Amino acid sequence: FTTYYRSLPNAFLPQITSLSTNVNSVFNNEILTINGQNLTNANQILIGTTIINANNFISNSITAISFKIPSSLSAGTYPISVTTN
Repeated sequence: FTTYYRSLPNAFLPQITSLSTNVNSVFNNEILTINGQNLTNANQILIGTTIINANNFISNSITAISFKIPSSLSAGTYPISVTTN
């Protein structure tokens, strides 16, 4: 039995280039947009230990993902990562 692993070249991995927020004062929601490259197939975002699954994305394209910041996430500095299928 042999196991093969194939790694994707960096050109196909999701890359985060910037973050931006937008506060919707009517609904008191804060929307975070992750800007970057190769984000189309993202299936989850990890902010610290908080997981945001793809079904919670407001929009998703090759260059940006937007989602409502979970109310359970307190103010602070967090590592952010994007995973793809």
